[in-house]
Amino acid sequence: MLLRYKIRSAVTPDLFPMSLPGVEIYGPHAWKTKGLVEEVLVVVVIVVIVVLIVVHVVVVVIVVKVVVVVVVIIIIIIVVVVVVVVVVVVVVVVVVVVVVVIIVIVVIVVARVVVVAAAAATSIISLVVVVAAAVAVVVVVVVVVVVVVVVAVVVHAIVMEVEAIVVVVVVTAAAGTAAAVVVVVLVVALAVVAAVIE
Repeated sequence: MLLRYKIRSAVTPDLFPMSLPGVEIYGPHAWKTKGLVEEVLVVVVIVVIVVLIVVHVVVVVIVVKVVVVVVVIIIIIIVVVVVVVVVVVVVVVVVVVVVVVIIVIVVIVVARVVVVAAAAATSIISLVVVVAAAVAVVVVVVVVVVVVVVVAVVVHAIVMEVEAIVVVVVVTAAAGTAAAVVVVVLVVALAVVAAVIE
C-alpha cells in the first residue's frame, strides 16, 4: 500500500484531513503516513533503470547499424577499386603481348629480307624470342606483385573495420555496464536514505 496509517480514535476519520506524507500528528484524531517516500523513490529508480536500458539498447542498435553500413560501403569501394586495377593490368598485359608479337613479326620479316645468310636470320629470330620471353616474364612478375599488394590492402582494410566494430561494441558494453553499476549504487543509496528517514 502506498499509504499506511493507523487510527488512534474511534471518531470517523473523514472528519479530519489526512496528514502530509511523513508527518505525524498525535491527538485524538491522529493519522500516520508511512512508506510513501521510499516507495516513490523505488518507482523513480525503476523508471530510471528502464529508461537507461532502453537508451542503451537503442544506441547499440544505431551504432551497430551505422558501422555495418559504413563497412559495407568501404568493402564495395575496395572491390570496385580491385576490379578496376585488375582490368587495367590485364589491358596492359594484352597491349604488351601484342606489341611484342608485332615486333617479333617485323624482325622476322626484316631478317628474311635483309640478312642473306640463314644462320644470321636464325640468330636474330632467337634473340627476338629470348627478348620477348624476358618481357613476358617481367610482365607476369609485375602482375603478380600488383595482385598481391591489392589483396594485402583489401585484407588490411577489412581487418581494420572489424577491429573498429569490436572497439565500438566493447566501449558501448562498458558504458552500459557503468550505467548499470551507477543505477545499482543509486538504488542502494536511496534505500539507505529511505531507511534513515523512516
